[in-house]
Amino acid sequence: MIEPEYKFREKYRVPSNRLQNHDYSSDGAYFITICTKNRENYFGEIKDGVMVMNDVGEIAEKFLQEIPDHFQNVSIDTFIIMPNHVHMVVMIESGQSVEMGCPVNMGCPVETRQCLVSTSGSKSESNDSSPNRFQNQ
Repeated sequence: MIEPEYKFREKYRVPSNRLQNHDYSSDGAYFITICTKNRENYFGEIKDGVMVMNDVGEIAEKFLQEIPDHFQNVSIDTFIIMPNHVHMVVMIESGQSVEMGCPVNMGCPVETRQCLVSTSGSKSESNDSSPNRFQNQ
């Protein structure tokens, strides 16, 4: 069996720019950029300074708008679709007041499907073993 660290021989490894000690289950606004594979223009093109979406771009827009339907305490404050990437501001709001000593994620947990991340666990003392810590993908 091939060991995971040799599988792609570091070809697709991108250093994480996430704050290693930040609890990403915390309420707040998160600026996210998602780029297409090989920076190909999957979503449309710029014509006369205006983004003109193709069918794939329209599907991406539809799915971005549906995120709050699938995640109770997540909303998209704003987003823009470009030919080869998407910028968005994701809002995580538990609806609970956070007081001293009170766990941050008292509301509904926010789960991710593609990363080793969950906000449903309790925050541990060790940042390396915290279930709320984003892992390198």
